[in-house]
Amino acid sequence: MACRLHILAERVVDLRKPRVQPERFQPLSPAEAVLRYAGDFVPSWAGAIAIDLMPAVLVLILCVVQAGIRREHEPQAATSAMTAAELIAALQFAREVEEASANVSPATRKKIEEAAKGDLENAHEPENVTPISSARSAKE
Repeated sequence: MACRLHILAERVVDLRKPRVQPERFQPLSPAEAVLRYAGDFVPSWAGAIAIDLMPAVLVLILCVVQAGIRREHEPQAATSAMTAAELIAALQFAREVEEASANVSPATRKKIEEAAKGDLENAHEPENVTPISSARSAKE
C-alpha cells in the first residue's frame, strides 16, 4: 500500500520537472502602462458607453411608440376634408340619384322595397352559419 501511495505522489508532484519560479512584480511607469494596455481601452470604453446609453435608447424607443399610439387617436384631417371639386362632384351625383329615383315606377319601387326587407331579414341569419348550442353539458 505504501508503494501505491508513493506512485500516486510521484504522479501528482513530478520531481523531475524544474520548479516553477514566480514572476517578480515590476512596477511600470505611466507611459509604459499606457503603451502596454492601450489595446484594452477601446473595447472597455465602448462597452461602458453602451451600458451608460442603454436607458436613453430605451426611453427614445418608448417615446416613438407613445407618439405612434397618440397619432392613432387623433382625427384624420385628410379623410374628412374635401376639395371644392370633390364637393361639386358629390352634389352632382346626389342630384342624379334623386332624379333616377323619381323616375322609378311604383311597381319597381315596391320590388326594391321588398328586396331591401328580405336583405335585412337575411342579414340576421346567414345561410352558411350553423348555430351552436351555448348550453354547457353537466359534468359527470
